[in-house]
Amino acid sequence: LKNGKLIVDDQQRGNKWNFDNITVGLRRPSSGGVALTIGEEGTHAWSLRVAVGAPANGVRSVDIRADKVSTSNIRLALRLKDRTYSADLLLSGELKGELGRDGLPTYFRGKVTSGAGTIIDSDTPDYPMAIDSAEAEVEWDAGRRVLLAPFKIISGANRITLLAHLEPPNDNVTDWQLGFSGGTIVLAGFD
Repeated sequence: LKNGKLIVDDQQRGNKWNFDNITVGLRRPSSGGVALTIGEEGTHAWSLRVAVGAPANGVRSVDIRADKVSTSNIRLALRLKDRTYSADLLLSGELKGELGRDGLPTYFRGKVTSGAGTIIDSDTPDYPMAIDSAEAEVEWDAGRRVLLAPFKIISGANRITLLAHLEPPNDNVTDWQLGFSGGTIVLAGFD
Protein backbone atom coordinates (compact mmCIF):
# COMPACT_ATOMS: atom_id res chain seq x y z
CA LEU A 1 0.00 0.00 0.00
CA LYS A 2 1.46 3.36 -0.95
CA ASN A 3 0.05 6.77 0.01
CA GLY A 4 -3.27 5.20 0.98
CA LYS A 5 -5.90 6.09 3.53
CA LEU A 6 -6.35 3.96 6.64
CA ILE A 7 -9.45 4.25 8.82
CA VAL A 8 -9.45 2.49 12.19
CA ASP A 9 -12.99 2.14 13.50
CA ASP A 10 -12.92 0.63 16.98
CA GLN A 11 -16.65 0.08 17.47
CA GLN A 12 -16.07 -1.87 20.68
CA ARG A 13 -14.51 1.17 22.36
CA GLY A 14 -16.19 3.90 20.32
CA ASN A 15 -13.06 5.36 18.73
CA LYS A 16 -12.31 6.21 15.12
CA TRP A 17 -9.00 7.38 13.65
CA ASN A 18 -8.13 8.49 10.12
CA PHE A 19 -4.62 8.24 8.70
CA ASP A 20 -3.84 9.84 5.33
CA ASN A 21 -0.84 9.14 3.09
CA ILE A 22 -0.14 5.79 4.79
CA THR A 23 2.45 3.48 3.29
CA VAL A 24 2.64 -0.12 4.46
CA GLY A 25 5.13 -2.69 3.20
CA LEU A 26 5.63 -6.31 4.17
CA ARG A 27 8.35 -8.27 2.47
CA ARG A 28 10.35 -11.41 2.90
CA PRO A 29 14.04 -10.77 2.22
CA SER A 30 15.83 -13.38 0.08
CA SER A 31 17.95 -14.31 3.11
CA GLY A 32 14.77 -15.15 5.07
CA GLY A 33 12.90 -13.49 7.89
CA VAL A 34 10.39 -10.69 7.45
CA ALA A 35 10.46 -6.87 7.26
CA LEU A 36 7.48 -4.61 8.01
CA THR A 37 7.50 -0.90 7.30
CA ILE A 38 4.66 1.47 8.04
CA GLY A 39 4.57 5.23 7.95
CA GLU A 40 2.72 8.36 7.06
CA GLU A 41 3.96 10.99 4.66
CA GLY A 42 3.12 14.68 4.61
CA THR A 43 3.19 17.36 7.31
CA HIS A 44 3.05 14.86 10.19
CA ALA A 45 5.41 12.27 8.67
CA TRP A 46 6.46 9.27 10.74
CA SER A 47 7.83 5.80 10.10
CA LEU A 48 8.38 2.49 11.83
CA ARG A 49 10.46 -0.41 10.49
CA VAL A 50 10.65 -3.83 12.12
CA ALA A 51 12.88 -6.52 10.64
CA VAL A 52 13.19 -10.04 12.03
CA GLY A 53 15.90 -12.19 10.47
CA ALA A 54 15.91 -15.85 9.57
CA PRO A 55 16.97 -18.29 12.30
CA ALA A 56 20.73 -18.73 12.50
CA ASN A 57 22.43 -20.78 15.22
CA GLY A 58 19.22 -20.83 17.26
CA VAL A 59 18.61 -17.06 17.28
CA ARG A 60 16.81 -14.49 15.13
CA SER A 61 18.08 -10.95 14.64
CA VAL A 62 15.67 -8.10 15.41
CA ASP A 63 16.03 -4.52 14.18
CA ILE A 64 13.48 -1.83 15.09
CA ARG A 65 13.77 1.74 13.82
CA ALA A 66 11.33 4.50 14.63
CA ASP A 67 11.20 8.08 13.40
CA LYS A 68 8.70 10.45 15.06
CA VAL A 69 6.20 7.72 15.96
CA SER A 70 3.36 9.21 18.01
CA THR A 71 2.68 7.71 21.43
CA SER A 72 -1.01 8.17 20.55
CA ASN A 73 -0.56 5.81 17.59
CA ILE A 74 1.25 3.31 19.83
CA ARG A 75 -1.62 3.43 22.34
CA LEU A 76 -4.06 2.87 19.46
CA ALA A 77 -2.10 -0.12 18.12
CA LEU A 78 -1.87 -1.67 21.61
CA ARG A 79 -5.55 -0.90 22.27
CA LEU A 80 -4.67 0.98 25.45
CA LYS A 81 -7.52 3.14 26.66
CA ASP A 82 -8.87 4.29 29.99
CA ARG A 83 -5.40 4.48 31.52
CA THR A 84 -4.51 6.92 34.29
CA TYR A 85 -1.86 8.64 32.16
CA SER A 86 -1.53 9.37 28.47
CA ALA A 87 1.32 10.95 26.54
CA ASP A 88 1.53 13.07 23.42
CA LEU A 89 5.15 12.57 22.39
CA LEU A 90 7.00 11.69 19.18
CA LEU A 91 9.45 8.81 19.65
CA SER A 92 12.53 8.14 17.54
CA GLY A 93 15.26 5.58 17.97
CA GLU A 94 16.80 2.27 17.09
CA LEU A 95 16.76 -1.04 18.93
CA LYS A 96 18.80 -4.08 17.83
CA GLY A 97 19.14 -7.53 19.24
CA GLU A 98 18.66 -11.25 18.92
CA LEU A 99 15.86 -13.49 20.13
CA GLY A 100 16.59 -17.02 21.35
CA ARG A 101 14.49 -20.15 20.86
CA ASP A 102 12.55 -19.33 24.04
CA GLY A 103 11.50 -15.91 22.65
CA LEU A 104 13.69 -13.99 25.10
CA PRO A 105 16.58 -11.81 23.92
CA THR A 106 20.12 -13.14 23.93
CA TYR A 107 21.10 -9.49 23.57
CA PHE A 108 19.09 -6.35 22.93
CA ARG A 109 20.19 -2.72 23.06
CA GLY A 110 19.42 0.68 21.66
CA LYS A 111 18.27 4.21 22.34
CA VAL A 112 14.88 5.93 22.19
CA THR A 113 14.46 9.72 22.27
CA SER A 114 11.61 12.17 22.30
CA GLY A 115 11.31 15.87 21.69
CA ALA A 116 8.80 18.21 23.27
CA GLY A 117 5.34 16.96 24.22
CA THR A 118 3.03 16.41 27.16
CA ILE A 119 2.05 13.76 29.67
CA ILE A 120 -1.53 14.02 30.91
CA ASP A 121 -3.03 12.66 34.12
CA SER A 122 -6.65 11.78 33.30
CA ASP A 123 -7.68 12.94 36.80
CA THR A 124 -6.39 16.48 36.06
CA PRO A 125 -6.43 16.85 32.24
CA ASP A 126 -6.41 20.67 32.44
CA TYR A 127 -2.85 20.56 33.80
CA PRO A 128 -0.68 18.65 31.32
CA MET A 129 2.96 18.05 32.24
CA ALA A 130 5.17 19.64 29.59
CA ILE A 131 8.21 17.63 28.51
CA ASP A 132 11.08 19.32 26.67
CA SER A 133 12.93 16.09 25.89
CA ALA A 134 13.37 12.52 27.05
CA GLU A 135 15.79 9.73 26.26
CA ALA A 136 16.33 6.14 27.32
CA GLU A 137 19.18 3.72 26.71
CA VAL A 138 17.93 0.13 26.59
CA GLU A 139 19.97 -3.01 27.26
CA TRP A 140 19.01 -6.62 27.97
CA ASP A 141 20.97 -8.25 30.79
CA ALA A 142 20.86 -11.92 29.72
CA GLY A 143 22.46 -13.15 32.95
CA ARG A 144 19.77 -11.59 35.15
CA ARG A 145 16.97 -11.86 32.54
CA VAL A 146 16.04 -8.20 32.90
CA LEU A 147 15.71 -5.24 30.52
CA LEU A 148 17.58 -2.24 31.94
CA ALA A 149 16.75 1.27 30.76
CA PRO A 150 18.40 4.30 32.35
CA PHE A 151 16.35 7.29 31.29
CA LYS A 152 16.33 11.08 31.53
CA ILE A 153 13.40 13.49 31.29
CA ILE A 154 13.86 17.26 31.02
CA SER A 155 11.06 19.75 31.61
CA GLY A 156 12.22 23.35 31.84
CA ALA A 157 14.76 23.51 34.67
CA ASN A 158 13.47 20.20 36.11
CA ARG A 159 15.43 16.98 35.54
CA ILE A 160 14.66 13.34 36.31
CA THR A 161 17.12 10.49 35.82
CA LEU A 162 16.20 6.98 36.92
CA LEU A 163 16.93 3.36 36.09
CA ALA A 164 13.93 1.33 34.93
CA HIS A 165 14.09 -2.47 34.96
CA LEU A 166 11.57 -4.75 33.29
CA GLU A 167 11.49 -8.46 34.10
CA PRO A 168 9.57 -11.02 32.03
CA PRO A 169 7.45 -13.74 33.65
CA ASN A 170 9.41 -16.66 35.08
CA ASP A 171 8.79 -19.90 36.98
CA ASN A 172 7.82 -18.00 40.16
CA VAL A 173 6.12 -14.86 38.81
CA THR A 174 3.51 -15.02 36.04
CA ASP A 175 3.36 -11.28 35.21
CA TRP A 176 5.82 -8.79 33.76
CA GLN A 177 7.37 -6.66 36.53
CA LEU A 178 8.46 -3.02 36.10
CA GLY A 179 10.53 -1.22 38.73
CA PHE A 180 12.56 1.97 39.16
CA SER A 181 15.71 2.57 41.16
CA GLY A 182 18.68 4.90 41.55
CA GLY A 183 18.99 8.27 39.87
CA THR A 184 18.18 11.83 40.77
CA ILE A 185 15.26 14.22 40.68
CA VAL A 186 16.07 17.93 40.47
CA LEU A 187 13.16 20.36 40.76
CA ALA A 188 13.60 24.05 39.96
CA GLY A 189 12.88 26.51 42.72
CA PHE A 190 10.95 29.76 42.51
CA ASP A 191 12.81 32.92 41.51
